[in-house]
Parts: sequence; structure tokens; C-alpha cells
Amino acid sequence: MYEHGQPWTIVGPDGTVVDFNTLASVFKLEEVTGFDSARVRTSIEDRPEYDGAVAGNSFLGSRPVTMSGKVVAESAAARNLAVVQLQRALRALRSDLTMKSQASGLPAMQAGGRIESFRVSGGYVKEFQLGIVCADPRIYSQVLNSLTSTAGAGSGLGAPWPIVWPAVWGGGSGAEQVVTVVNVGNIESPPVFRAYGPITNPEIRNTTTGTSIWIDNLVLAVGEWVDVDVANVTVVNHLGVNLYDRVRFPTSVWSLLSPGTNNLELRAVASGSGVQLTVSWRDAWA
Repeated sequence: MYEHGQPWTIVGPDGTVVDFNTLASVFKLEEVTGFDSARVRTSIEDRPEYDGAVAGNSFLGSRPVTMSGKVVAESAAARNLAVVQLQRALRALRSDLTMKSQASGLPAMQAGGRIESFRVSGGYVKEFQLGIVCADPRIYSQVLNSLTSTAGAGSGLGAPWPIVWPAVWGGGSGAEQVVTVVNVGNIESPPVFRAYGPITNPEIRNTTTGTSIWIDNLVLAVGEWVDVDVANVTVVNHLGVNLYDRVRFPTSVWSLLSPGTNNLELRAVASGSGVQLTVSWRDAWA
């Protein structure tokens, strides 16, 4: 994603597509910045009457991106039409645009962001500069990965081994379904989990990270499902009904996929034939 000479594509919120650095495009990138690192929010506490300070946890902030180059066209009319098309793609004020490219040796990646500025200046061969801010600091694979467990009969009640303390008695079971997914990126990625019925009070557990999200007071019949979207922090069933109030807090954690292998389990108080777990995710980098 760091090479300005590679082909780039911007897709606007309305689906408008503008290419950079292709033979047919009038937009030639000369510099792209912001894909090396996002901002970092630091937590530093001064130590009164001592030298220095204490460093607390730091967090990734937004990612500012700048793309600049030249508009090279055979005529002023062709140039102006192209600029107007780019303006349309950049009308990302209430939803994200998508930037796509592929760096040498890496998978095709993308990032979403909102427009901050767009400037065009110069004479016949004009220069442009556009600023984009990505609220999500991650850069994602263009490929949306998805894995589904084999439909099973369900294991019924029981206790998962090894027991993770503090144990919750009477609300857990052994794994109904298991899915192993691999995030080939270098940072945690937010997945979407889908649990299919028949199942009662599902728990989706990442045994690699030791985190779970419990959904209580929920019975799904055959053909029904519930989606847990970690990035958007939503829980919605097959009818589009918001089930966020069924999430057990403070015990539940919105489980991210760590870089590398993640072992995921679907557990429940009870389940039946046909129960399944689907995991959808994009590999993520930062």
C-alpha cells in the first residue's frame, strides 16, 4: 500500500470508481503518505517530585492519508470531466469511500475513510492533492474470507475443558461447533460471527484469546440465525431484530481475531441437529 507508482482505485460511497496510474487514467500519483502508520494516542502520566513520567497503555488513533500528483489529459475537456468524476467519488461526508491498491509481495488491500480536502491547481497540466482521514486505523484485505463449520448434532450440556476461571456454572457447555481461521495480517481484525439454530443461549468463544460473547434468553429454531458484528458492535437476528440487550455484560468481550491462527467455538446451553458457526473476516494490517 506504500507504493505511489502502483495502480490505485478510489470507490465512492455511491459506487463511483476512479483509477490512478492506469493507462486510461489522467491521474498520475507522485506521492502517497499515511499508509506507514496510524496516529498513536499515548497515555503518559507525570510523576510529581520525581524525574520523568509513567507510560500507560497506548492506542491506535485515526490514519491521515494524503495522495498527490498530476492530472495529465489530451485536452482541457478530458481533464475537467475526469476531475468532476473524482469530485463525485470523493463526496464521502456521511459514509466512507474505499481506497484500493496492492503493494509488491503483499495481498490486495483496502482502507475506508472520509474526505478532508481536495485541491487542484496549476495550468494545462494540473496538480492535485487530496486528504482523507481513516477513522479505522486498520488496512484490510480486499478479499472477504468466510468459513462455516460442518452442520452438527450439537453436544448438549456439559462443561468445556480445560475450565477457564472464573467458571460460570449452569450456563456453559462443551463446544457445539469449532472453526479455525487464520488472520494473515499483523494486527487484530474484527470478524462477523453467525450462529445458526437450533440453539439456546449461544456463546461464541475465541479459545486462542480466551474471550467470549454470550447471548442470553435467545432460542433459535432450525433455519434461524444471529449475527454478531464485532466492528459495528451489533447483534441482529435473521429478521433484522436488534438483540443487543441480550448480550451478557460485563462478562462478554467483543472478540477480535489475533494475527495468525484463531480457534473459535460455538457453545450453548442446548442445541440440535443443524447447528453451525460461520466466521467472516478480512485480514488486517496496521
